[in-house]
Amino acid sequence: NTNNTTTNNTNNEKSNTPVGYFTGNGQHTTYKSINGQKKIDKEGVFQNGKLHNGKKFTYDSSGGVVKITIYQNGRIADIKYPNQD
Repeated sequence: NTNNTTTNNTNNEKSNTPVGYFTGNGQHTTYKSINGQKKIDKEGVFQNGKLHNGKKFTYDSSGGVVKITIYQNGRIADIKYPNQD
């Protein structure tokens, strides 16, 4: 069960209101809840609600980042695993 919120960085306006389906454009940060902790879900430039240029974060059950998916031009450009040497 994930609650998503969004912050519009362009206008420095923050909304912590749960949203259903994000359809925004421009620079945004979306959040999700992992065991009650507010965590960044996606950050970057969106087009019609889809991450176009930026990062998507994947967390383990304790809230640690296990994967960062990098998007460029609407496609996956790279995947990083921060806790692996």
